[in-house]
Amino acid sequence: MENNYIEIDLDNEESPNRSLQSPLSSKNTNLETTTHEIRRKRAVLKENIQVSHIVILQNVQMLMENYACQHMYILG
Repeated sequence: MENNYIEIDLDNEESPNRSLQSPLSSKNTNLETTTHEIRRKRAVLKENIQVSHIVILQNVQMLMENYACQHMYILG
């Protein structure tokens, strides 16, 4: 299981900012990358759903046209 805690060395007198920023900026970068990937995948899924709807509507339209042609042929 991953450790979600960020250790901060408060006794570090050399560069306290570095010990604070490095882990946080790394986690922020990972979070931004993950967020970007999620948004990109959502956009792709949304586009795929729209394409699927168009294909379904085209198939329904084709079925209706075929039915109308057959019905007109039967009625003469």
